[in-house]
Amino acid sequence: GSLDREYLNNLLSLEGRVLVFVLGLLGFLLRLYDILRLDLLGFWVEEGGEGMDGGMKVGFVAYGVGLGNRYGLRLRVNRVGSRVLWSPGSLGRCRRVLAQASVTDSYVIDKTDDYGALQDCASFFVDSFWAASTTDNVKEGLGGSSLKGDAHRQLVSKQEEDLSSRYGRLTGKRRLSTSFFIARGEQGILGCVGIEVAVVKELNGAYEVLPREVGERLFSSTLGAMSGPVRNSIRKSPLDEVAAIVFDAQEGEGKYSLHPVLSNLAVSPNARRLGLGKKLCEACEEEVRTWNEGLFKDIWLIVEDANGPAKKLYEEKLGYRLLWRDEDAYSVRILSSGSAVQVISVPGTQLLFVKDLQ
Repeated sequence: GSLDREYLNNLLSLEGRVLVFVLGLLGFLLRLYDILRLDLLGFWVEEGGEGMDGGMKVGFVAYGVGLGNRYGLRLRVNRVGSRVLWSPGSLGRCRRVLAQASVTDSYVIDKTDDYGALQDCASFFVDSFWAASTTDNVKEGLGGSSLKGDAHRQLVSKQEEDLSSRYGRLTGKRRLSTSFFIARGEQGILGCVGIEVAVVKELNGAYEVLPREVGERLFSSTLGAMSGPVRNSIRKSPLDEVAAIVFDAQEGEGKYSLHPVLSNLAVSPNARRLGLGKKLCEACEEEVRTWNEGLFKDIWLIVEDANGPAKKLYEEKLGYRLLWRDEDAYSVRILSSGSAVQVISVPGTQLLFVKDLQ
């Protein structure tokens, strides 16, 4: 009838056609949004992602064509297990990662002192810390590429020796506690971190965190110089009482104290900016609270001034505060030439951060 013809005329008008187009486009976008929430066969990752609230920029890959690269879509993963949000924008210079998006959907953080696990983590640490560092100019000795072949094996061997000596299982109990955490997902190791009690020397407002072997030697030499009865009388005393006796026996200037120190934090490049580093650090905080009946009230760490992402993590997301700035410090660098690898020290500013445990 006339009503149907009037309805048809309105539908075919310009306004009606626009309305149909908008509704169709909305349906398409909702469908696309549904697709993007699924596990992806691949994605593009943009290093950095500044201004993304800790997110990671990725672009969807479909039928062998990178939509992010072709149409300028930008995706953001806010946190592990979160849905994928998208908005128009420039993806910039990206690299393709052929892995499932579920690589960071779930993971488990475990404490370990197993030498086999530490050996596996040594290789991961070399690839995720040294070869993919967030510190400016840390890879200048690597020729701008990842370590390979004999050079890679040599560095993994050195790293394995260091991790095993600091965190590996001993027959007896360590005098100065240590713990090591590894985060694992479906794709393997995603991150790691270590925490250990260290001897700190303070002199004229300057701080020095003594290497583990130096701190242990301080205890063993001082206690070894005591007579048997005296040594036995304090053998089972609380750590803080033993430390007070050892530190009072030291000659020269300076004040000694014990503090848990966080180190060896590394996160896979494919799992960065998703909150994993924060979770690893929080695992260390919970561990320290169990040591020596709650003796320790803070955690210390040292980071290079040139490592911007790490400083942002510690200060803005974990609540660390700057205690001391060492302008005359030295930083470790790796020099790789052919099949040879060399660990050297170079001048660089280091920052000492501390966090009070509530």
